[in-house]
Amino acid sequence: MFADRVMATPWVFVLGCLVWVPVCVWTVSMVGWLVNGDIEVVYGVPALLVVLAMGFLTTRPPDPALSPFLFVGVLGTVVMYPVVRKSLEGRAHVKIDLELLSGAYATLESKPDTMGPRIRMAEIVAARGMYATAVKLMEPIVATMTPSIFSGELKSYASWQAMVWDANAYAPVACPACGVRNQPGELYCQRCQGQFVLDRARVAWLGAGISRRLLSAWMFGSLVVVGIPVVAQAGLPPLLTGLLVVAMMAGGIVVLVRAFGERGA
Repeated sequence: MFADRVMATPWVFVLGCLVWVPVCVWTVSMVGWLVNGDIEVVYGVPALLVVLAMGFLTTRPPDPALSPFLFVGVLGTVVMYPVVRKSLEGRAHVKIDLELLSGAYATLESKPDTMGPRIRMAEIVAARGMYATAVKLMEPIVATMTPSIFSGELKSYASWQAMVWDANAYAPVACPACGVRNQPGELYCQRCQGQFVLDRARVAWLGAGISRRLLSAWMFGSLVVVGIPVVAQAGLPPLLTGLLVVAMMAGGIVVLVRAFGERGA
C-alpha cells in the first residue's frame, strides 16, 4: 500500500516530491542549451539522462537509505546552474567575436588593400587580452594612418604596446593547424595558408570551457558515488551488474578525459 510505504520511509516520500523541482529546471535548461547548440550532445544528453535517472531513483530507490544521497546529487545541478549558465553566455560572446573575425577575413580577401578589417581584427583580439597580436596586426598600416583621422586607433595602438610587458610575447607562435611558427599578427600561416589569427583565437577562446568540465565531473562523481551502489543493490545477475558498472565507469572516464583534455577556460 502507498500509505504504508510513506509511513515506513517518510523521508523518501518528501525527497521524492522535492527532487522534481531541480530536475524540471535542469531538464528545461539542458534541452534549451542542446537545441541552441550551446552544449554538445556528448555532454548534454548524458547530463540530462543522469539527472532524470537520479530523480526517479530518489522517488523509488532500491534501498531507502540511498534516497538522501541521490537527492544531494540532484541538488548539485542547483549549484552548477549559475556557473554553467555564465560559462555558456561567455561562449556565446566568443562566438560573436569569432564571426566578426571571420567577416574581417572575408573583407580582406575581397579588398586586400583596405585598413578597416585589420583595425577591426586588432580591436577584437585586444579586447580579449591578445595585445601582442593586436600590435602586430596594426604595425604594417600604422605609418600610413593620418593622425587627424585615426587618432583613436593610434591611441589604442599605443596603449596595446604599453600592455605588452614581456618582449617574448612577440615571439613566433605555432599554427594550430600545421604547427609551423608564425609572427603573432600574421594574417595567414606561412605553410598551410590557414587564417592564422582566427585559428589561434578559436583555440584560445573556444575550448572545452568550465561548463563541460563541471558537467563531466558531476556526472562522473554521480556514477561513482550513487550509480554503482544503485546498480549493486538492484538485484540484477552478477554478470549484468559487473557489465553495467564497467560500462558506467568507462563512459564516465571517456567524457571526463574528453572535457579536461581540451583547451579552454
